[in-house]
Amino acid sequence: MSATTVEIRLDEASSAARWARARVRWRERLLDLAAVVLGPWSTRSGRNRWKDGAPIVTYHRIVADPDPTTDPFAVREAAFEAQVAWLAQHFSLITVAELAARIRKRKPLGGTAVISFDDGYDCTYRRALPILRALKAPVTLFVATGGLDRADGGLGSAQLAELAAAGVEIGSHGVTHRDLRTLTDAELEAELKRSRERLEESAGVAVAGLAYPYGRFDDRVIRAARACGYDHACSCRQHRPNEATTALFCLNRLELNLGDSRRRFLGKVGGRYARVYEAWYRLNPATRAWLEA
Repeated sequence: MSATTVEIRLDEASSAARWARARVRWRERLLDLAAVVLGPWSTRSGRNRWKDGAPIVTYHRIVADPDPTTDPFAVREAAFEAQVAWLAQHFSLITVAELAARIRKRKPLGGTAVISFDDGYDCTYRRALPILRALKAPVTLFVATGGLDRADGGLGSAQLAELAAAGVEIGSHGVTHRDLRTLTDAELEAELKRSRERLEESAGVAVAGLAYPYGRFDDRVIRAARACGYDHACSCRQHRPNEATTALFCLNRLELNLGDSRRRFLGKVGGRYARVYEAWYRLNPATRAWLEA
């Protein structure tokens, strides 16, 4: 994949990302109202699922507190610090790979949680890492390698190496952040292999984990990820936590976004919106299969 091809593909992904932001803005606006209508997981089995399971929370960008951004995928520093502090107080924090190892061994997951980042913005290095270090919170970072060393806010290779040296777990988010389901077999293999190779070269660590861009996956993508040597992969399914029976290539993650108040944050981590997300996925044929995976 040439540098010019990567630029073209990144432009395609940028258009998809704008649509994703618009979709998330509307979903988040309706979240609390829909939760009142549909109700939380009120059954004993529903409560036990969230008590005994392990949530993975996902961030994308951390911005300064006065930043006027309207990007739903951004979280302000003060909110991020408060959320990480709460997670560190109430859970034993582990990495995605450690969670996958526990699932493989069918170990209990209750009381554990994971913090993850997607994309690979340099704010992960500049703003998130100092907070995570101060709170002794481990983190897993999934990087889209086409954004490395770019002048538009992507991590530099040297920063990535520093993050890995500081103990941040590094995983792949593809090369160009395109929906992997839409790619030809050759393109899919290139996204999975080349991103992993670039990360291992730049960070100097083995890469075993993958986060599907936009959380989108199907059986073909899973087979390709396995064939390319990945050990586990994360989706963006938010209707349940991870359990001992969760498939390793369908790990669930909760998105934390700009409009998340403390109440909204606690509701997401506690399963308040599980029925809302389930209904949302059921409406879309592309995500309906997530309910069975």
